[in-house]
Amino acid sequence: MEFDTTEFEVFDKRAATTNPNPMVTIQRGGHFSLNKAAYRAMGEPETVEILFSRANKVIGLRPVSPPAREASLSSRRERVRLPHL
Repeated sequence: MEFDTTEFEVFDKRAATTNPNPMVTIQRGGHFSLNKAAYRAMGEPETVEILFSRANKVIGLRPVSPPAREASLSSRRERVRLPHL
């Protein structure tokens, strides 16, 4: 089966650190990283829920009030790391 990559662009991690637009990346170990713009766009929450739509195969993040089950977020420098799924 051939995979069409014409709609994709190569990820440049150097540009990601200076990008003013909200960005989320999934790290090699399964951790999520939000840039400062994404963290601020979410209202700088203390905790978030990780959502998943099986029908659309989409991951979402939603700010929630602590303590929330299955929710975790820790701010470290300019990055926010979430536990892997």
